[in-house]
Amino acid sequence: MATGRAARAWAGALAGLVFLTGCAHSHGNATGAGHASGSIPARPALLVLGGADTEGEALPDRLRTAWPYLVYREAMPRGAVMVNGAFEHATAAEALGEQAPLDRELAPRFVAMWIGVDDLRARTPVRTFERSLTELIHIVKADGAQHVLVADIPDAYGNAAATYDAAIRATVRSTGAVLVELEPVAVHFVEADHLPPVADTATHREIATRFERALRSTP
Repeated sequence: MATGRAARAWAGALAGLVFLTGCAHSHGNATGAGHASGSIPARPALLVLGGADTEGEALPDRLRTAWPYLVYREAMPRGAVMVNGAFEHATAAEALGEQAPLDRELAPRFVAMWIGVDDLRARTPVRTFERSLTELIHIVKADGAQHVLVADIPDAYGNAAATYDAAIRATVRSTGAVLVELEPVAVHFVEADHLPPVADTATHREIATRFERALRSTP
């Protein structure tokens, strides 16, 4: 059994499991949408990896307003399933160790990740961040993901964002992933208990639009 943060990652992912069947949506229940056994269904599937701004915990009604759920409802095909494996304060190394195993379980066709904000805040050495991100992308692709979308960091997160963005773009090029450009997004922050300032609902709407555009451009 998983322990500590790994256990929380799995619990959070199951809470973020969403099924899209016809026009009906079922949120937050691994046994919903006719899957009585609780098993994760086969493709098409979307796995989302990231930190607090991807988890969406601080938002009101996050299952409707956080960017992963907007992307899922608006850009994924009928019959799809999504798992949001993000959790607060997740660096690239933590995503590699604690979120990547979800990929092996789900075997998704699509993977969307916004990772780097927590590395920036933790002052992770950029080369260390780049190695972890590169390995994470290689893992999800090796497990069968056909489309891997990787977002960079908006300038609003501070001057250090540019350095991490350069590493993200280099990694995207070297791995054949798809870059989702968030650098120019004007982020509006809200305060949240036990979290650093996080993006507000309007910002999540813009982020979702950019991920959807990238998703729809994939062959």
